[in-house]
Amino acid sequence: MKIIISESQYEFLINEAGTLPYTKEDLAKIASQYGSRSEFLRGNASAYNAAIKLGPCYDLTTNEEVRCKVFNKTTGSAIYRPNTRNSFGFFESIASHMENRLGYSKKIVYSFTFYDDDKNVMGVYVGITNDEERRKNEHIYGKSSFNDREVKSAVSKFINENPNFSFEYKKLTELTDYQTAAKMEQKYVDEYRDKGYKILNLKKTGGGGRTFFPDSYFINKAQDWVKMKLEKGEVPYRGDYDNFDHSNYAMIRKKNLSDLAFKGMEYMDRKVNSEDDILKMAMSSDSYSDFYYKNQKIWQQARRRGLLPKIKSMFDEKNQSSDILTPTP
Repeated sequence: MKIIISESQYEFLINEAGTLPYTKEDLAKIASQYGSRSEFLRGNASAYNAAIKLGPCYDLTTNEEVRCKVFNKTTGSAIYRPNTRNSFGFFESIASHMENRLGYSKKIVYSFTFYDDDKNVMGVYVGITNDEERRKNEHIYGKSSFNDREVKSAVSKFINENPNFSFEYKKLTELTDYQTAAKMEQKYVDEYRDKGYKILNLKKTGGGGRTFFPDSYFINKAQDWVKMKLEKGEVPYRGDYDNFDHSNYAMIRKKNLSDLAFKGMEYMDRKVNSEDDILKMAMSSDSYSDFYYKNQKIWQQARRRGLLPKIKSMFDEKNQSSDILTPTP
């Protein structure tokens, strides 16, 4: 799916992809204080997300480097530019010293081998994990150990599609560092493939669960759900989709595909705050940018209700009046 952007609709942000108050040097210095990516995220989520937003991003049509974020003059909000891919190159550069990609120091390599009634091998899956029992149960039962949500994996899918097949789980290595485990995972995949076995893995080895499907895969899954809801005469709320397919919802957010994937979905604004409350909270900030950076929750409510233009004009009036000197009696 391609979107042709009319450049007149957007005004590029003056700062680097909207990451104020951080510069690249600030982010590199902050990242150097952490030993893993999970520590970085927990310790300073604001800087972590700012580094991710720096991209660089590339236009999917021309493959040219572009800014990840633009300012939509119509809605009065900063958004990720549609039809772009974030390379996460800057984030990778400042996180290269950290333990490993997933923040876990040790992994094991395991396999699932499936047999038919005549004991012929019908398929093999090889994976890595830091928690053997949890991951094993997620594959077999298709449920998350944390929140009982559905977990969609190549193993659980194959089990559901082939209920008559038997399977054997095998622990292939002891706990080892991530880099070694990733190499061993690829080694076993190659060995099974050389034997002529069907490899069930849908993701590249060494990814530790990261998905390498094309962006269209995640977008189409979300849009199929929107179509299904509309055909039933129901409203496709984002919160409902998050509950329906949390893994795809999270991947869409991570890959910055929201503009395309969530098209047609609506927010469930429960109107906890009245319009007057939002205006008062907004104007308690020193400036519009101060309101945006320090009160994101209220800023999002204001955006969804179309109050941002009014708030911006109120700040303009406030700044103008503050410049007027009070006459001396």
